[in-house]
Amino acid sequence: MNSLKNSNLKSEKRGGQQMRQYGNFLSSYLPKNFKDGDDCSSFIRKALAETKGVLNIESGLYRLNDVTIPDNIIVQGAGANTILKSAGGATIFKQSGKSNWSIRDLAIDGEAKGIPADSGFKAISIDNCWGYEISSVSIYKCNGTGIDIRQTPLEKNKAAFCNGGNLSKITLHDNFIGIRFDQRAEYISVVQLNAYNNITGCIIHSGNVKIASSNFCKNVNGLVIEDKANGSHGSISNCLFNHNQKYALLARKVNNGMAISGSCFFYGKIKLIDSTGINISNGQISCDVQIKGAGVNQLVNNYIIPRSCEFDFSPSTLMSGNFSKNGLWKPVIKDLK
Repeated sequence: MNSLKNSNLKSEKRGGQQMRQYGNFLSSYLPKNFKDGDDCSSFIRKALAETKGVLNIESGLYRLNDVTIPDNIIVQGAGANTILKSAGGATIFKQSGKSNWSIRDLAIDGEAKGIPADSGFKAISIDNCWGYEISSVSIYKCNGTGIDIRQTPLEKNKAAFCNGGNLSKITLHDNFIGIRFDQRAEYISVVQLNAYNNITGCIIHSGNVKIASSNFCKNVNGLVIEDKANGSHGSISNCLFNHNQKYALLARKVNNGMAISGSCFFYGKIKLIDSTGINISNGQISCDVQIKGAGVNQLVNNYIIPRSCEFDFSPSTLMSGNFSKNGLWKPVIKDLK
């Protein structure tokens, strides 16, 4: 196929409306005998190499391994009807040292059976990238991690202490880990993340991560924060933590603090261990809270719904302005076993 034919304009009817799609189309690179579920890794690599701008992946089932999206390229599906699965490898998209790429409007099925475990699989693996975008993507049933991010390059001509990556409208369910910000995965902004039915919805090891307007519900563990190099000192705001089985929030050895504001915690447990500088403020709390260690942490201006919750605070915990339906709230402390 010549490049002029592949860089065309197509019309597709979606939801009763005629939609126009620009750019290359993966179907132009597939053999005539290609069937749903065939390995298309080599075909998509060729398509990406010849694409400038957008590579469209039409509705269908595609298997692929270790595909790298080049700089400045958008991979765009047709929504939930574009389903990607592994062709047997440990990653589907493997992004390393790339910038300004995007993944949009598709679903990734890890095909885990039953309760997911950690096989090391990563649906989207990101290392040393900047300026990228992932939006309107669903990832589910992974024996491993849905999105795994490491090392944002902070040089002046790259992320420059700001432009890590932007994630929006991401749904992660029935994975071992929904999303992990591993060592130095910094300056990444996340909005409208929905993590549910995972063993752990989100893990943050890095600093300067911002998550807003997101849901962490019905996981075993909703959010886990544990410092690696230059960890924590980010923000969690306007999020809902509901019906997590074990921990709504677990923080271990957080040294640089975390601003957690305007968030609601129902059921599960908030547990801070050997951490300092965690500030949970202006939210709602209806779950067990346990704070251990000598570090100074703070709970301020929260609406408390005690029910049968148990509270165990270290002596260094700062509290003020918390209230319940009965007025100013002073907890009856119980030792948690």
